[in-house]
Amino acid sequence: MKVKQSVPYRIFSLFNWLVLGTVALSCVFPIIHILAISLSDSTSARAGFVSFLPVNFSLEAYQYLLIKKDFINSLSVSFTRVVAGSVINMIMIVLTAYPLSKTT
Repeated sequence: MKVKQSVPYRIFSLFNWLVLGTVALSCVFPIIHILAISLSDSTSARAGFVSFLPVNFSLEAYQYLLIKKDFINSLSVSFTRVVAGSVINMIMIVLTAYPLSKTT
């Protein structure tokens, strides 16, 4: 059975969709733009020809990153910190949740 929605509710629902869609697009568009720049060749990116689609597709930026030892080192440090932080947080949560679950 389909419930008939009132006009104010439909207007409110449309307004919600428009606002949330605008917020979502404003979060996604910069990421797409950065990805398009990283996949374009350097001359097109510097000249400002790249918007949302890569111009003169190239993987030079990623090749440069993988060659640099500093980047690989920073990735390993980040991974180690995430794993260590997750383990420490899980231990702390268990140590605090157990006493809080007991009644006196």
